[in-house]
Amino acid sequence: MSDVNRKKVDTIVDQALDLPKEERKTFIESQCGDNKRLKNEVTLLLESIYDSEGWLENPEDYKKEFYDEISDDVEYLSTDHAFVGSQVGSYTIREKIGEGGMGTVYRAERRGGEFDHQVAIKIIRRGRASEVNIRRFRREQRILAGLNHPGIARLYDGGITEEGFPYIIMEHVSGIPIDEYCRENDCSITEEIALFEQVLEAIRYAHENLIIHRDLKPDNILVDEAGTIKILDFGISKLLEEDSDPSLTKTGTQLLTPRYAAPEQIRQENITTATDLYALGVVFYELLAGTGPYDLEEATSFEAKQIILRQEPVKPSAKVSSAASHKKLKGDLDAIALKAIRKEPDRRYRVANEFLDDLKSYQTGIPISAHQDSFKYRSQKFISRHKQGVAIAAGILLLVVGFVVFYSWRITEERNQAKLEAQKAEEVTDFLTRIFEGSNPTVAKADSIPIRNFLERGVNRINEMEGQSEVKAALLTTMGRVYSNLGEYEKSDTLLQEALKLSKEVYEDPHEDLANSYVMKAANEKELDNFAAAESLYKKGINILEKLENRPDSLYSGSLSNLALLYEEIGKHPKAIPIHKKAVALDKKRYPEGHKEIGISLNHLAVAQEKNGAFQKALKNHKKSLEIFNDKLGKGHKRTAITTHNLAILYRSLGRIDKAIPLIKEALKMKKAIYGNEHIVVVSSLAGLGHLYRETGQIENAISTFEKTMDIVSNTHGDSSMYAGILSFSLGASYLQDGNFLKAKRLFRKSKDILERALGPEGAYVAIPKHLLGKLFLKQEKLSEAQDEFRETKAILIKNYDKTHPYYGGLMKSLGRLKIAQDSLQKARAYLNKSIEVFEQKLPDTHWKLAESRLLLGKVLYHQENYSESRQLLKQNIPHIRKYRGDDDSYVKSSAEILKMIPSTD
Repeated sequence: MSDVNRKKVDTIVDQALDLPKEERKTFIESQCGDNKRLKNEVTLLLESIYDSEGWLENPEDYKKEFYDEISDDVEYLSTDHAFVGSQVGSYTIREKIGEGGMGTVYRAERRGGEFDHQVAIKIIRRGRASEVNIRRFRREQRILAGLNHPGIARLYDGGITEEGFPYIIMEHVSGIPIDEYCRENDCSITEEIALFEQVLEAIRYAHENLIIHRDLKPDNILVDEAGTIKILDFGISKLLEEDSDPSLTKTGTQLLTPRYAAPEQIRQENITTATDLYALGVVFYELLAGTGPYDLEEATSFEAKQIILRQEPVKPSAKVSSAASHKKLKGDLDAIALKAIRKEPDRRYRVANEFLDDLKSYQTGIPISAHQDSFKYRSQKFISRHKQGVAIAAGILLLVVGFVVFYSWRITEERNQAKLEAQKAEEVTDFLTRIFEGSNPTVAKADSIPIRNFLERGVNRINEMEGQSEVKAALLTTMGRVYSNLGEYEKSDTLLQEALKLSKEVYEDPHEDLANSYVMKAANEKELDNFAAAESLYKKGINILEKLENRPDSLYSGSLSNLALLYEEIGKHPKAIPIHKKAVALDKKRYPEGHKEIGISLNHLAVAQEKNGAFQKALKNHKKSLEIFNDKLGKGHKRTAITTHNLAILYRSLGRIDKAIPLIKEALKMKKAIYGNEHIVVVSSLAGLGHLYRETGQIENAISTFEKTMDIVSNTHGDSSMYAGILSFSLGASYLQDGNFLKAKRLFRKSKDILERALGPEGAYVAIPKHLLGKLFLKQEKLSEAQDEFRETKAILIKNYDKTHPYYGGLMKSLGRLKIAQDSLQKARAYLNKSIEVFEQKLPDTHWKLAESRLLLGKVLYHQENYSESRQLLKQNIPHIRKYRGDDDSYVKSSAEILKMIPSTD
């Protein structure tokens, strides 16, 4: 960088730092103009300043270090390959094989005599050859020389090259990183654990020799063809006994790899053996889940550190798409992985032996410490949040347990009387359900007292029952429902699995209780995002119910509705509609006109119709449903709130934003009164409000609202749930409209990855982030990439919807814009006419989506000199968008400009 450039960069950066954050981007663009190099250097320095801690203490020194860093890297790169072919000691360097923070690694060989062999030579960077780093580099020689373990690369020699570069000669390992090895060899979980145990054995040896590695990651953990582990690069390790020269272990030099850095490393706190075990925990998590605990792919250094410090990771089992893998990981392996990466060092594994012991216990079926501690840890967290009411909850549980014991004893005494046995079992189930209903977040008020920490006693009581399989199955099903209502889906899954197993043993097909066990298990699988398993279980339960002569219509209708709702959740709306219609017909036979159950089934049908583009039919059913709920349940009921929300969303789809906004705000107010501000049920209405803000041009409000929803989902369902996938593309669309392409792209890709894992690459919802990615590329004038995304979007839409769905109309509009950008006006005109044709079938004539397509067509007609039709389209449709977005909207402004340029016909 020249002095002139450096001075100019300094000036722009200093001025930018004095401006409010929202004004900096515009200022930088105005100062840099078309000078991309200048703009890159300014942006790089600003980002580096923000990522640095403590830069405000002396910004001038920081800038000097920044420029020196660039100069060092340029100088080093110019000499990087100069060593190839040169002699170091008795070895000839043949090729570069790796690079780290301080040095570059080369493969070298020595021929002749009995010492003919290959080695790896690590040479320190010229730009890093400070006095401190040379001391650190030489210390690496001493450390490695003292280590003699088959899992750690051996040190042979060390010294200084003729040019003054320090080097070490070590064992050459012909292997690949452990994660890559597991992928290429399609290793099973058992094989991955066996490899990882080798790593732990080697690290245990290093720790016993008072050495901490501090930069463990897959690139430093290689596996050779024989499946043997070798750990490399103790270059930034810390001797536990060494404290005479703190500069040698200073974390501020950023010699760590953020993705695997423990929170205490990021905070520059004391480093211990638990720090290495955190990094290994991240590696272990990646081996199990195929991805890391945090999404850091496109995060800046600062963002990555904040995520690691603040965000709680989800279980590895929640990140796998295979039902079989999910089943293997949930429970013990989830607990082991999460314990290893706890943010508090004293909550992690402190020594490698603890980690190894838990893995051995898992493989032999012995209880693991991580699972026990995990419950204790969650309990402490829970009690600290809910100090009030714990004593009351304990009292309720004791009452419930007493009733369970009482009824179990009565049933045992009278089990020869089959009728009484069934009656009492039903009473127990009903009683438990009613008692625990207060802990159900879908029923309880915002200040209700959760009692999940005490339910374990009740489960233990049930497990102690003998000779009462029917009652035990019923109670396990009930307790499974309770845990599911509390969001403890994995605990629920264990209980419901046992209940289903018992039901299969004691009931012959067809039997009502057997069917109930299937559908209860299906409902929980749906909550775990195991959609294929849930669909199969629902179908089995429904099939049993359809074979019964005296079919319980309530269970049958509910099962049909739940299967249809499952189809809706995974985007298979056409399959949901006929099932919902069947449920509505059943309820109309069972209940008098205006009954709340008819309102529920009508509401479900209306939602499916709306999502499938049948807006007028949906409107009729939503209004009837809301009328029933207002009459039978009142304004304060959850059903009224949910249906009010659904009607608002329908009005949004119809372009009636004036009706949608007050309804969505009313629904949000009701939901918050019922559930509290931070409940997952509130998310849908918050998201609906966010969409309406975006569609009316209130982008800042939209982004703020979607970020609130993301926080709630992250806390309740994790960052990889379906909820997170859908909200990611919604937030990304707001950033796209705001011109923040980097954040939008990151969110679209995150959304696509989540939805593809959950639904498969051709899942209906996958089309949305792909379509949005295409729009982003189009805005960036990356026309080829945009075309690829649009092509893939079209294939998914055709597979899941017919060509009259509004989604298809939206894609035709995007393809029209693409053809305009490619100067292919005739093709653009054809696509836009298709878009208008679809929208005219489904949407009101004043809908903003239809108006946008007509305005685009008006622009094409203008460029084709068809001024009369162009003028008509522009004049008629500008007001439909201006009404909600104002005169500053891009469609309004560009269309108005063209309208001014159309020659007068007077």
